[in-house]
Amino acid sequence: MVDVLVAERTKPEVPQAIRTGLRRSAVAGVLAGAVFGYAAGVIAAAGLQLTSQFNLSAAGMSIVASALLLGALVGASVVSRLERGFPTRALLAAAAMVAGSGALLSALVPAGAVDVLIATRVLIGFGVGIISVAAPRYLSETSPSAVRGSRVATFQLMICVGFLASYLSGLVFAGSDGWRLMFALTAVPCVLLVALLSRAVNTPTDLYRSGRRDELSEVVAALEPDRDASAATDELVAGLNTPQLSWAEVVSTKRRRVLVLGLVFAVGQILTGINAIMYFAPQIFSDAGFTSATAAIVATIIVGVVNVLATFVAIRYIDRFGRRPLLIVGLTIMVASGLTIALVSMTMGTGGAAGYITLVAVLMFVASFAMSMGPVTWVLIGELFPPEMRDKAMSLALSANWGTNLVLSLAFLPLMQIV
Repeated sequence: MVDVLVAERTKPEVPQAIRTGLRRSAVAGVLAGAVFGYAAGVIAAAGLQLTSQFNLSAAGMSIVASALLLGALVGASVVSRLERGFPTRALLAAAAMVAGSGALLSALVPAGAVDVLIATRVLIGFGVGIISVAAPRYLSETSPSAVRGSRVATFQLMICVGFLASYLSGLVFAGSDGWRLMFALTAVPCVLLVALLSRAVNTPTDLYRSGRRDELSEVVAALEPDRDASAATDELVAGLNTPQLSWAEVVSTKRRRVLVLGLVFAVGQILTGINAIMYFAPQIFSDAGFTSATAAIVATIIVGVVNVLATFVAIRYIDRFGRRPLLIVGLTIMVASGLTIALVSMTMGTGGAAGYITLVAVLMFVASFAMSMGPVTWVLIGELFPPEMRDKAMSLALSANWGTNLVLSLAFLPLMQIV
């Protein structure tokens, strides 16, 4: 009883502004996933229009689509340096402004100015790359431990929602200049994200680094209501003061096994081919026999819906069944679906039954990825690396992920033409 009374006395009164700010932080972190998904996915909806208006070859369309990935690779690789000088909240807001500005500029590109379009896509990608690293970290640090996992998983879900919204924009803005409105709409969630972040809270890490100890104690008390605030704050500070390993130590023989395992998951996630499908679904369905642009976009929207729904399966069962069973089942279905798509293309040609079989196989592929390799990969990477190497190892893994994504997206459409 005495211990309980002592604990109660050590708990500071949490101001309502802190509680409200933390709620805004949660919404902002989740909304960042939608920015990520829409900005990355809108190229699929706009692809057929861009190919026509800019007279793009398969290789040219691949370069336009992959320009965002190049920017994202650069953005993701510089986050750790930028976080040394800027709070994560400010960094996220700046990244959203960069992505939104790039989107508006891309909507104004004159038809035929491919080089300008590529430059604006790189700019958008730079902002998205920063968001891809900073948003999950911000969301994790500003969420109570009891709901931290589900909130970070919701970030992945919102990426899928962003992809779906971008596909729907392709149906709504189906005119010859509709791609301009599709690109411009990227700025809408970016503006909302900046507005939310302006009234959200800084992470405990940033509060500690800036010397705001009182506010840090209030935020920790709000995040850990069932713990002694002073003890929880001291534990957090001790963790922040743990020396980080150098790059030489991270890649040393002693830690190489866990590093290689994390990189295998990060690269393997992309080598499944999922992003090629998500970026170029309309072209895939067009080649499979969906002759009208509208039919190809509708098929792509169905893919987006399945992607969202299957992600709920992973969120619900990842802790109940475990990571390994989900990966085994998901990868098995993905292999079967990929082989089906290839065999149909080689033996049945396009149109008629071949088109519908291809659609079903793509849906099975996307659903199995969304319940396995998609979310499980990042959960495993977060769990594999110990705290003293996590920042550097995760930065390396995410850079490898974006780099592989870039190479595969550049090669996909030209390979389709060859086959």
